[in-house]
Amino acid sequence: MDIFPFLKDTPVIENLKRALSGDVVRGIDFPYNISQTGRSGWASDISGPLKNIHGEIIGVIGIVNDITQRKQIETKLEASKKYLNNIINATGDPIFVKDDSS
Repeated sequence: MDIFPFLKDTPVIENLKRALSGDVVRGIDFPYNISQTGRSGWASDISGPLKNIHGEIIGVIGIVNDITQRKQIETKLEASKKYLNNIINATGDPIFVKDDSS
């Protein structure tokens, strides 16, 4: 936490604790905010136990990925879906869709 103090109040801490008990944990997407830089966004993590050659847990290893761009795209896609559904639901006319991608 000395290197990444902004992770202190995120699900990452609980996932690292679970990994220390032997679980491999794929975390949920969570928002983050780095107050020192003003940067904020979304991240996702995965954690697992780090074992020595005897299979004993000697620590944990975790990876945190910034998924802000993916979340922004998902938000735009969801808005587009709602917009198109509103158009379809508002018209009484038949709608024909042709896919020219093939």
